[in-house]
Amino acid sequence: MPTRKTREEVYYVNTCIDCGKEFECAKDSTEERCYSCRTKKNEEQATEKMSYLVDAKVTAVTPFMFGHIPSNHIAEITVKTTDGRKLVITAGGYNDERYMELEEEE
Repeated sequence: MPTRKTREEVYYVNTCIDCGKEFECAKDSTEERCYSCRTKKNEEQATEKMSYLVDAKVTAVTPFMFGHIPSNHIAEITVKTTDGRKLVITAGGYNDERYMELEEEE
């Protein structure tokens, strides 16, 4: 005859201060927001932080060169922001892990 075993599971929950939903957390967690509300808040902060790029003027585009073959790939874009900064935007990463890099020029 097989033996029956019962396993109890203990987990802790907090209530999100933004949406009011309960979310699982660590026993000693001080987090007040659920994952989706934290993600939303961080996205809003990042968008606000990079708002200086809105209405920026493209001042130069450098093509990625393949030697003697003409290319429509972009190596870098130079922009002047509304607050007077000059930024160079380039691509970074490899294959499917591509991202954009911002570098400020003086």
